[in-house]
Amino acid sequence: MLGAAARRAGYLASDGGLDLVRAAAAKVAVGHVLIIFPEGTRTPAGQSLLPFKPGFVLIARRARVPIQLVRITTDSNVLTKGRAWWRPPRLPAHITVAVGPRIAVDTAADPVGIAADIEAWFRSPPVADAAGAPVGEAVTSPIRSFPVA
Repeated sequence: MLGAAARRAGYLASDGGLDLVRAAAAKVAVGHVLIIFPEGTRTPAGQSLLPFKPGFVLIARRARVPIQLVRITTDSNVLTKGRAWWRPPRLPAHITVAVGPRIAVDTAADPVGIAADIEAWFRSPPVADAAGAPVGEAVTSPIRSFPVA
């Protein structure tokens, strides 16, 4: 039921493969916004991040667009994988969205290496300002440095 509605709305199925990379890159190249969970799914409640897959880097590289990192955290199960959509989440839900660096992806870049560097950024603690609010930061890795956009 939800799959048919999602397809009619223009959502892409996350079934992976080169066809998905091509379809996603085509949409992004003409200006569509694409939100990707680089693990291939959302993180299950109470678990740490799953390993990142390089497909999101392939999409950006093929579309010749940068990757905008966005860290989403919550103290509720409102965005949790596995929560039945018909069951109300714990409320109030406090959701923090912190915009990180924008990463240019060179067409010759190594997708696996870039995905690993981005995964390291997400695994590192977020930087906060004096009030405790998350702020964008520069990500430095042994391989490359990603400046704040």
